[in-house]
Amino acid sequence: VVRGPRLKMQYATQHATESPTFVFRMNRQAEMHPSVVRWVERTLRSHWPFDATPLRLVFKADPPRRRRRNALARAEGASSRFVKMPKKKWRELQKPFWQREKFVAQVRERNRERRRASQEARRAAAAAGGLPASVRI
Repeated sequence: VVRGPRLKMQYATQHATESPTFVFRMNRQAEMHPSVVRWVERTLRSHWPFDATPLRLVFKADPPRRRRRNALARAEGASSRFVKMPKKKWRELQKPFWQREKFVAQVRERNRERRRASQEARRAAAAAGGLPASVRI
């Protein structure tokens, strides 16, 4: 018994002819039960003349698709699996972190604090008689 969502064969293709190889695309990765593999092989042999030929059957799965919007919403602190998010917020979350409004605001505030600190240091130095207030440090 395979756990999780139902296994589905999406499509199949013959990959090689020397040793007939069939590649089956599945909806998710899972071990196929031997009885299912035998059923697929018998079905192929009944439809095409592969009487004494060994068949190779390969079952592949595409990587699982993620719901990006929901993953980002959960990262932002939402608890529900399916979250309606405003388009503006979604677009903001799609940007690289250095272009997001929150990050840009933090950088601007940090730069303002540094400027204030350097101005205070200059004023203190000028008051102590070390440098004129107009000289940059």
